[in-house]
Amino acid sequence: MPILGTLSSLSAKAFGFTSASLIDFTVTPSVSGLTEWSLSSNGALILDGGTSTTYTLVAQRTFSTTVKMWGQGRSTNTGGYSNGTVNFTNGTTYTIKMNTGGGSAGTSYGWVGREDGGGYAGLFITSSITQGNAIMMAGGAGGGGFGHGTAPGGTGGGPSGGNGTNSPDTQIGSTGGSGGTQGGGGGGGNAGGSPGSALQGGTGGNGQLGGYPNAGGGGGGGAGYYGGGGGGGGNDFGSGTRNASGGGGGSGYINGTYVTGGSTGPYQDAPNRGSSGQINGPARVVIE
Repeated sequence: MPILGTLSSLSAKAFGFTSASLIDFTVTPSVSGLTEWSLSSNGALILDGGTSTTYTLVAQRTFSTTVKMWGQGRSTNTGGYSNGTVNFTNGTTYTIKMNTGGGSAGTSYGWVGREDGGGYAGLFITSSITQGNAIMMAGGAGGGGFGHGTAPGGTGGGPSGGNGTNSPDTQIGSTGGSGGTQGGGGGGGNAGGSPGSALQGGTGGNGQLGGYPNAGGGGGGGAGYYGGGGGGGGNDFGSGTRNASGGGGGSGYINGTYVTGGSTGPYQDAPNRGSSGQINGPARVVIE
């Protein structure tokens, strides 16, 4: 029996059927209690931004497979969607970030709410999170602006994120932040919104008070390859609480060096999505 066992093992190795060849990635932190993942045996590797914002993968072989991802949605709009076939290289470290980089909403006062921008979903080569190391990204939605009503944030992108909505009743010229693009961050809205930047959404403008207690901060910009701009703040000058403006959405991204057949755009349904990308849904990355 020992001789037969040895021969069987040698034959398996000769044909490449070792147990190690079945493992596609090591995963940190563990997923479903596993730190080694086989797509053929364990199914799609689903990395949920509602569970952890950072995962480290080390490829255990060189292969290509489908990757899908959704940016974080906010209360007034959806995150972006990107997908394509990614070429993974044996021994290479990859980092996945989710719900990351959304801009902060401006300061609100009294009963008025505030909403930060949504974070991006992104796959990066190595552990260094930079635009130059980005393989694929899906943008987060911009945060909404609030007062007696709502000014929605922009959708996550896509080549460009959506623009935040202008306040419908401003007395201070508050406007929505612009969506991030492939070439730069979205502009900040009038009344205090700051522009987005690389991987980061802009900050919303602060609410303004005129001797009265309630004013909303502008929505934060959504994160992405370039983040959306923050929305302008709202005001309360004694004639009712006026709405703040929405933040712009972040842009998505596809790196053609690593991805074939890739596309990036606004929210789209697809298998294994769960609640990700939808209104208030977390970011998610699915490797199939």
